[in-house]
Amino acid sequence: WTGSCGACSYTFSATLDGGGAICECRENNNVATLTYAPTAPDVTVASSGLAVSCSGEGSIRIQGPVTLRNAGCGVALTTNVAMRFTVYEGLECSGNVLTQWVQTFTGVNIPAGGTQAFNVDRTATVNVCGICQVSVQIEADYTSAICECSGANNTLCATALPIAYPDLVVGGIDLAGLTCASDAMAGAVAVTVTNQGCGAAGAFSVSLTTNGCLTFSNQPVIGLAAGASAVLSFPV
Repeated sequence: WTGSCGACSYTFSATLDGGGAICECRENNNVATLTYAPTAPDVTVASSGLAVSCSGEGSIRIQGPVTLRNAGCGVALTTNVAMRFTVYEGLECSGNVLTQWVQTFTGVNIPAGGTQAFNVDRTATVNVCGICQVSVQIEADYTSAICECSGANNTLCATALPIAYPDLVVGGIDLAGLTCASDAMAGAVAVTVTNQGCGAAGAFSVSLTTNGCLTFSNQPVIGLAAGASAVLSFPV
């Protein structure tokens, strides 16, 4: 018998000789009823506030609240909940897996019909160059350790999480502007800088050096939007 997770009360009725085939001294005592209230919890992932930020070169930080709901009946859920998080390159929790981790939510106390938020804070070394959005599949009780009303509704996909990281590259060095004047080098070297990442870069400086006698002053860049380029001139 598979009950409904939304039903918190059942009435069972047992009936004898429902068709009246037996001639009895009385027929009004042939039915007995019993009410039953299920006490099994039903763990679901109600919502996610996860966000992705930069945690250093080549590392991401995923943090924010994850809210569990007890959609079951009866007493409060007080059992620790084993959680699994899988980060996908795709937007709908599909495609290439970038990283995965497990953790346990402790201090659980969720009454029937209630919710409780838990903090998630994870740092991982992941190459996200060229990836502008990820998704995170959140699985509650992934070990099936909790006997619950249904284990088919324990997953939530937190989708379209932006990764707004810049990725600065030197697009080219152009020496066409160098000339010889008065027996000395003159003109300027042009350096192209490109932001091929998914987020804007703040202020930074660009330096140019040689192994010869030429020296150049650093050139400032006040910022560079995602996909944008800037050409800097380094006078000799």
